Order: sequence, then C-alpha cells, then structure tokens
Amino acid sequence: MSHAKIKLYEKISAELIESGEAQSGTMMGFPSLRYRSRYFACKDKSTGALIVKLTEKKVSSLIQAGKAKPFSPAGQLFKTWAVIQDFDEELWRSVLQEARQYALESLVKTTDTSNQA
Repeated sequence: MSHAKIKLYEKISAELIESGEAQSGTMMGFPSLRYRSRYFACKDKSTGALIVKLTEKKVSSLIQAGKAKPFSPAGQLFKTWAVIQDFDEELWRSVLQEARQYALESLVKTTDTSNQA
C-alpha cells in the first residue's frame, strides 16, 4: 500500500474532522468518515483506496470516466459507493466534499420526511 495514500487520507480526514465537517468512525472494519449518522467515506485498509458514497449517477460517471471502480465487497454491488484507487489529491478532495454534501442532503431529507408525519 502506498504511504502517500495513507498520509493523504489521514491528512484530508483530519482536516474535515478538525473543521467539524465530519466525525471519524468505523464502518465494515474500515476507518471511516461520517456526518452525524451518515457515513460518506472510508479507506480500504488493504489497498489504501478511498471509498465514497455518492449518487448513483455520480458513481456511474466516475466509473465511466475511469476514475473509480464499483464497490462490491463479498460480491455484492453497492450502487451508491465508488472506489477511488488513483492517488489524486484534487479528485479525493472533490469527491469527499460531494460525498459529505450527499450525506447532509440525505439527512435533511430524512428529517423533512419525519417532520411531515
């Protein structure tokens, strides 16, 4: 595993946590980032790859552009999760911000739905 990937994930996640934009956690055994109860990113411990939760449309777009691969642990495809294997700080920062925004929006939708009941 690339030490640069380890350091990049640690650097960016520390910045997000320090700014209050994310909290650390563990999801499926992976070091993860979440916004409140919504997990939006994690790091694959064995490869150092960044795994992010985005809209299905964005995941498809990243895969078609060759910037991501599908996330399918144990053979089960997760359509809203993408694996970013390339070391590209600009891409990682961009998709992490999108993933965090997606987490925030899904939380707001859930809150709005529960308030309407």
